[in-house]
Amino acid sequence: MADKLFAFAESSHAELFPNHQATQSFDGWSYRYYPETGIYLAVIGDGVYGLGGVFGTHVQSLGPITQFVEAPATGKDRPLTASILAQCPEASASSSPEFYKCMVGYLNGVQKFDSSKSCRLEISETGVVTLSSQGSSVAVAPAFAFSFYSKTGSAGLIAFTIKAQDTSAYAKKIEVSAAAFALSFSSGGTLSAEATPSGSNTASISCTLTVPK
Repeated sequence: MADKLFAFAESSHAELFPNHQATQSFDGWSYRYYPETGIYLAVIGDGVYGLGGVFGTHVQSLGPITQFVEAPATGKDRPLTASILAQCPEASASSSPEFYKCMVGYLNGVQKFDSSKSCRLEISETGVVTLSSQGSSVAVAPAFAFSFYSKTGSAGLIAFTIKAQDTSAYAKKIEVSAAAFALSFSSGGTLSAEATPSGSNTASISCTLTVPK
């Protein structure tokens, strides 16, 4: 958020914050100094502060950072990216039920067999995973009857499978995976996602999801 605020200040008020300056930090503060105007523009917590130049010799509160720039989306409303997924822990066939905590957000895509139809994968803070398309959706929520998670960063591979607690012969499940060479954690790519409803052994939603850089 601090760098976003500084970029906004430099583009919108170039007379006060001329020329791009590097962000520096000290004791919890993030700041940039503009030698041409003698101004320090600083951020700590959710507050913005100015010092020097037109702001005088005492630190001036300029308001909350959200007064100037929009806060990033959080939770399942956060768009997922390859760089976010890259931060997920390395694992091989992990059964950790809280694997989803590193990938809360959403991805958009299209159906595998009809690219004119859109898809969306959402992962909430509470672990509810939903794959939806054209008014149809399958959601699997904790506690999972089965969970499987793997990630190999060097190969750009990530996958998970979850099954719901279900008394039917076939529990509903969602499977997400990256095919070989389909995803790079540095440049993006695609993920495959399939959702199978309760009582069925065949996926009802099959999607290719786009993972931006």
